[in-house]
Amino acid sequence: MTRRRRFITSVASLLLLGGLGYYVHGYITAESRLKALCGDIPPGMSADALRDFASEHGLLSPHGDGVNYLVETRTFGRYGCRVMVENQIVTESRYNFAD
Repeated sequence: MTRRRRFITSVASLLLLGGLGYYVHGYITAESRLKALCGDIPPGMSADALRDFASEHGLLSPHGDGVNYLVETRTFGRYGCRVMVENQIVTESRYNFAD
């Protein structure tokens, strides 16, 4: 094997392991991270502020009044917040895990 090919293989392997580590770490820390994040959404927050909050933290954007599931894209939607919005105002927010 040539030196160049070995270098390319090593770099590709490190990138693969780094990407895998990123997702594994995301799953391992997701519950505690999202419980804290859901606690940071106070009742009384406006829908616009909620939309900004979701985008800042990598959560899917809320769609309007009613029940909104702001799930984390990093965990493919398994972990997130169940947020109740009425009249464009947050009334409740709690941690949610999709079975």
